[in-house]
Amino acid sequence: MLGMTNIVPLPFAIGHSFADTPLKIEGIAQLLVQLQTGGAQTIADLADLLPIVDYSRSLVNPGYVERGANASSEYEVFTAPTLSAALLTVLGPNLLKLIAPKVEENIIADLNHAALDHVIGESWSHIPSILVNSDAKGLRQTWIPRAGQPLLKLRRSLDPSGRHPGLDVVVAMHNAAPNVLDCIDEILDGSQNEINVLVVDDGSTDGSSDLIEAQYTYDPRVTLLRNQHSGRSSAFNYGRMHSNAAHIAFVDATSSPGPGFFAGLLDLARHTGAEIVQGGFHILACINPERWSRLVSEEAGDQRLETAFRYDLGNATCHLFPSTLLMGGQTSIWRRVYRRDFLENKKIWFPEHIKSGDHFFQMLTLQNVADVPVLDGVSFGYRQNAEESSEQASEHDFYGLEMFRIFLKRGVRDGWNDFTPLLKSYVATVNRTVPRLNLALRIVYLKAAGELWAYSHKALGSDAFGSVPYSAFEPADFEHYARHHLEKLKMFDDSYGLAYLDSLDLHVPFLNLGRGK
Repeated sequence: MLGMTNIVPLPFAIGHSFADTPLKIEGIAQLLVQLQTGGAQTIADLADLLPIVDYSRSLVNPGYVERGANASSEYEVFTAPTLSAALLTVLGPNLLKLIAPKVEENIIADLNHAALDHVIGESWSHIPSILVNSDAKGLRQTWIPRAGQPLLKLRRSLDPSGRHPGLDVVVAMHNAAPNVLDCIDEILDGSQNEINVLVVDDGSTDGSSDLIEAQYTYDPRVTLLRNQHSGRSSAFNYGRMHSNAAHIAFVDATSSPGPGFFAGLLDLARHTGAEIVQGGFHILACINPERWSRLVSEEAGDQRLETAFRYDLGNATCHLFPSTLLMGGQTSIWRRVYRRDFLENKKIWFPEHIKSGDHFFQMLTLQNVADVPVLDGVSFGYRQNAEESSEQASEHDFYGLEMFRIFLKRGVRDGWNDFTPLLKSYVATVNRTVPRLNLALRIVYLKAAGELWAYSHKALGSDAFGSVPYSAFEPADFEHYARHHLEKLKMFDDSYGLAYLDSLDLHVPFLNLGRGK
């Protein structure tokens, strides 16, 4: 009709995996090849070999046709000769335009051996992303939106950086012999060859590395890296530098992700294209070395989770959750998968000079997104060890102040439009920290926290604090110390430059030096 002589329209439906005899399949394959030079007679011969299958045409939605006989009055049943999708491989196609309601998965699977470079169309059901991101032939560059669910679009494109299209999970390990093998097995569960594990041994002395070498020496999906004992943040950064995947996750070796947890998140990441995706979580609290208690997470029972709109992901569902609410919740970077280009473009790394950089990483990543897709029905188990000694916990708390000081400077530099989530998180941190400190450290901490709050006021201006009044702070002395520092700064006009003001009390090494440590 359009005068395109290199196109042969076939008046057949495309089905999947019919139980044809070998002789019949061979005859169909020969006729398909002849179609390139044949004509109407070839098409007629081909039709005689094809099974006749029932289809239903919608009388309400023009153009919608689905496989099978739908008895509803809204459908009209008809029959059509149907060609097995696998047989199209003999034609050497490199482009597939897919409009096949509810049989999309089967057709793409049958074309696994076709060297498809481009896969486009629209889907009415979930297509497992592994079908276009596996070892199938061709580039498999894909763009298939889901009808009626704008969040979901199965996609694949060539990564300009050359990274493979799967997921690397960096596992930070320090003396985790009792748990690390189970952790790795659960990460790999359900992934085929899509997920790799990079275990970074952070100076273990309990034989953890020997266990991994014995178990996974011949498994190319598992790589063991050794790093000097520099802490979990350093281990995560070290593993990331050895990663070559389009998506990445960071996990502690004592964790219990749950079978299929990361395979599900990778599928969600590919269907949404989101910078961050996540699953649920629960805490495994240590009763004694042999006994762990499962604690319900802070998110459990949240009415906003119960009423959120659900999107279909085949055997699962997902929903969107605002990042601002996640920023105020418990630090849980380990139950998330991140897009690598997002982390690289935003220059987000774990701060190695801060003992625990998880909170820093969480705040900075969530600050740069609006909503996070959440996979329903999965839960990551994070092992929470016995509480640190009072002195260690206090030092960690002062590192938290330094972390917020970095956030303030980062936000000013990058031009954040809204600092409210950060300020609310700061309030929650101060309120949570002060009751844990002894009286002497409590005064030092409140002075430092009030000083940083004063710098924030002068840098951002009072308008930024409308929803975060002094009354939000529970410690009674906090306002006194904050206003004391503001009084000392009153001679200066509000300016972003004041975000870079500093003092010894905001640095743990100098604080320890003053305490004679």
